[in-house]
This record gives sequence, C-alpha cells and structure tokens, in this order.
Amino acid sequence: MPPLENACSVVIWDMLFFLFVSASKDARIIQIDMLNGIIYGCISIIASTYVMHMMMQDFITRARLRYVAENDQTTGLRNRNAFEREQNDIPGRCRRTLSCVYMDINGLHELNNAMGHQAGDIMLREVADELKKQFGDELTYRMGGDEYVAFAPDLSEDRLHEKVRTFSLAIEQKDYHAALGWATCETASLRMENLLRIAETRMYQAKSAYYQDKNILPRGR
Repeated sequence: MPPLENACSVVIWDMLFFLFVSASKDARIIQIDMLNGIIYGCISIIASTYVMHMMMQDFITRARLRYVAENDQTTGLRNRNAFEREQNDIPGRCRRTLSCVYMDINGLHELNNAMGHQAGDIMLREVADELKKQFGDELTYRMGGDEYVAFAPDLSEDRLHEKVRTFSLAIEQKDYHAALGWATCETASLRMENLLRIAETRMYQAKSAYYQDKNILPRGR
C-alpha cells in the first residue's frame, strides 16, 4: 500500500475508534482513550509510512536492476538473461506450434574494423528494429554479440517463411546480411532445447554457405 493510502487508513480507523469510544465508554475516560488513539495513531502513521516508503524504494530498485540486467542497452531487446529466465514459460504461450528463428549478422566484425564500433552499433539496432517489425519484441532476444533469436507461437509455415523473407529483404536494402535458421515444433512434442538447437544449427549452416560463396573464412563458429 502506498504511504498516503496507509496514513488515510490509520486515520479512518482512528475515527471509527473515537466513535466507538464516544458511544460506549464512560465520559471520564473518553478523553484518555482519545488521546491514546491520537498518540498511537500518529506513531503508527510515522512508522508504517517509513516502512512502506523503504519497501517501495526497494521494489523500484529491484525493478530497475532487473531491467538493466535483462535488457540490451544497444538494441532495446531483451537479452540472454531474460531468455534464460523466461524460456520455460514460452511454450505456454502457444496452442498448436512454436517456431524459433535464430539469426546471426554477417560482417559485423569487418564493419567494426573498417568503420568503427559506432557503425556496428547502428547495424545492430537497425537489424533488431526490422526483427521486431516481423516478430514483435515480446519474444525476441539478443543472445549476445550479433546473434538474435525470435519465437513465433502458432504461426503457419507459409507465414513464417514470408516473415523471414520480408526481414531478409529489408536488411539487404540497408546493405546488411544475416544468416537465418528456423524450426517449428508442435506443442505436444515441444522441447525448447531441441527447437533452439535445430534452428541454431541451420543458422550456422546458412552462415557457412554465405562465407563459402564469398570465399571468406567465417570468424568463430
């Protein structure tokens, strides 16, 4: 309860107490009971308001710390910490199927070396914005570096392919390229780790194919 509401609550109960005392007590002790009610009411308001204020400050601080810990400051997406905390709840948001799209930006390291990290950050933000346009931001996460994952509940294969294609065309118009892998599983047999692993494996296959076409050795896996 906010401090002001708590103080009002104490005042109301004190007033009810005064009414009860006036109607039921002897006139000689009414003043003493009312004085006690005022004194202890004031003490209660001060003490409880202080406690409530400290509890609210603690809640606000915890909420801010969680926000910083679970949100990527560059792109505005949720990060791996948020995904780790929420992944067991994601299957409960779909009725029939759950699709996973795993994405890795190609060329981020080269862009950072050629034009600086500010250009790389712009790329990360613009790619994240296009990803949010197609899949929303509720179940889209930046897993770290240049990797993102998005989940799409109850989305048909055709609709999923359309969204992936629209996303790819949108970032290519900005002269970016991303390797994508996706997988879909029915809720009856859904295991998040398997779904994620299949999509991630297909993404790495697409990434390897991209670099082979350009005769460039990809950095990392």
